[in-house]
Amino acid sequence: MRSASKFRASGSIRCVSSPAATGQGSTDRPACPSACLPPGRNGVTPDRQGATMAGDGIEREFKLMLRDAAERARIEALLPRPRRLLRQRNIFLDTEDGRLAAARLTLRLREENAAWLLTAKGPPLAAPGALSAREEAERLKREVDAGN
Repeated sequence: MRSASKFRASGSIRCVSSPAATGQGSTDRPACPSACLPPGRNGVTPDRQGATMAGDGIEREFKLMLRDAAERARIEALLPRPRRLLRQRNIFLDTEDGRLAAARLTLRLREENAAWLLTAKGPPLAAPGALSAREEAERLKREVDAGN
């Protein structure tokens, strides 16, 4: 597993923010129903402090591109209840010359539930598709500040 420190970039850092990342503005991609996950499934909770997405340090995502609101409604009807709205602010970091993106690495700072989470993601482990996997390390901001 890679540690977050291996993802540090030297030189100046720029913040990259998109409408999809911030939840503001419009995007040509339909919204993901992640806000419909049961409480505690996607967010900074005490049990996730310093943890990666999976015990093995690999994030696994299943992504569906939904054609329209009706298709989204059908998917949401299958999800468990209760559901809650999840609001996040995502800030993506990279060097001025885009070295992280060129290496297919992601460094993200996320604000959620009044907590900040720093996430470093490695390059995809397989060809692109509906199921993706990549190495990931996450730390709450207070752990980063403490040098952990």
